[in-house]
Amino acid sequence: MVRRKKKRECRDINNEIFFKPADRPLNELEIVKIELDEFESLRLCDYEGKNQIDAGEIMNVSRGTIQRLLESGRKKILEALLYEKVLYIKNDDEYFKKLKEFSVKKLKEMIKEPELLKIAFPTNVDLEFENHFGRALNFIIITFHNGEIVERQIIKAPLHGPGVFPNYLSMLEVDVVIVGSIGQRAIEYFKEFEIEILLGMNDSIEKTLKNILEK
Repeated sequence: MVRRKKKRECRDINNEIFFKPADRPLNELEIVKIELDEFESLRLCDYEGKNQIDAGEIMNVSRGTIQRLLESGRKKILEALLYEKVLYIKNDDEYFKKLKEFSVKKLKEMIKEPELLKIAFPTNVDLEFENHFGRALNFIIITFHNGEIVERQIIKAPLHGPGVFPNYLSMLEVDVVIVGSIGQRAIEYFKEFEIEILLGMNDSIEKTLKNILEK
């Protein structure tokens, strides 16, 4: 009997990424694809320095699975470097769907806590959700208490720069930032200020709030 693949929690990347030799066109090269779970295990263990047990808990898989993902991911990277192949990483629609489901589920749990919870949405000039976080012109900050919205604020965003938004939102006592996609460097800045990032959100603000508040 074939076992159903266990759901793995992986961090978002921006659509698709190619790494290739500089002196040859893409259509002449063989492509090596790194799967998202391989990429995530490499990021957690080789980049962030986490051990395999901790990485397994974060990704919701066993230590043995992490070890296999690391071995296959590292082998693919070396294959691309040694034989001048294209290294390819891509998100797919199913991944974004699961990522959004995970973020909504987590928000539903967080707003039930008795403490105040401040959630920030990046917005554009029309105060609609801005999928590209770095382009935000304003933030709509929604404050929850015991599962109910108690305050809405519209705050003009400062001039964007490395670490500026995380520092600014920290001063506003924001707990969570909702984003469609965001770079790893920005995620690290937010971690320093203990602000949680929830990825994969691309609906309107009102639709997102409706999904969060649904029983």
